[in-house]
Amino acid sequence: MNDLGTFIAANHLHQISGGSTILLAVLTMTSGFVLASNGRRPTLRTVHKGLAYAAALLGAVTVGLGATAFHDRVHEVWPHLLFMVLAELGLLLTAFVLKPGSVPHRVAGAASVVSLVTGLVIIIVLTAK
Repeated sequence: MNDLGTFIAANHLHQISGGSTILLAVLTMTSGFVLASNGRRPTLRTVHKGLAYAAALLGAVTVGLGATAFHDRVHEVWPHLLFMVLAELGLLLTAFVLKPGSVPHRVAGAASVVSLVTGLVIIIVLTAK
């Protein structure tokens, strides 16, 4: 492991940013549900968009931190990596590509949160001692 990877692992930066990404994604989804039930809330729409952008961008940072710190363990954690990359692709599509409020937007957002939680459960199971 290189010095930067050692620093990231020793300070749990990947885990902290990953947990923060999951929290942001869940808050984004929750605000989206509220927004869908009453779309006449411009402040909530702004909050929802901000949370979505933050989740997508922090997710990308998290993937980068994980790749830097744990690139030598991909053969052990590939199921976690698979679900996290799928989740990140969904977050990026939802935040930057798909039409807000559309069915594909809602499905991709929900699928991203499910993928994030699945990836978290997988890494907990894989690293349990």
